[in-house]
Amino acid sequence: MIKNILLILILTLVIQTSKADDVSEFEIEGLSVNDNLIDYVSKSEIENSFINATYYQNKKFAVIFINTSSNKYDRFQITLKTNDKKYRIYALEGIIDFDKNIQGCLTKKKEIFNDLNSVFSNLKIVHNDAVYDGDMSGESFSYGTWFYFKNGGYASITCTEMGEKVRNDFGWTDELSIGISNQEFMDYLRSEAY
Repeated sequence: MIKNILLILILTLVIQTSKADDVSEFEIEGLSVNDNLIDYVSKSEIENSFINATYYQNKKFAVIFINTSSNKYDRFQITLKTNDKKYRIYALEGIIDFDKNIQGCLTKKKEIFNDLNSVFSNLKIVHNDAVYDGDMSGESFSYGTWFYFKNGGYASITCTEMGEKVRNDFGWTDELSIGISNQEFMDYLRSEAY
């Protein structure tokens, strides 16, 4: 089942990105950076998502989780500015659970990378395996690959292996994420977020 879902995911990404020169042309389930989330999801669902939002240090941006009826993703993680009532999307991730199966996640990540690399052959690619910044205990590890667009922003494929503390405290699980970010949020991560 997961193999079929990921095959559909890969084919969808390849079709949706075949002409993408700009990160905003890259879509995940019809959503992209710079879109207004309010055009896709009800205001009450967005506001309810803020109850369990994660905020960056200065609270300029918040990460919310939207459940999905998608057969490709288990959930979406969307980054918005905290006071923006149009809910413009600055970063978006489609997440697939791979709990306690990090090897399976890494195998699928490699397959997706090979497919996207053939589409994004002219973009700068960075591989970075490191401690996962989202886990303050330092126990979680992330295996990431980024495709940097010439006009700014990036697409990413990441497998994250969660540590025991965040598993126990928050219920976090190992996951595969396909993400996109616009240049403004990328600059924020580099200069202000931590």
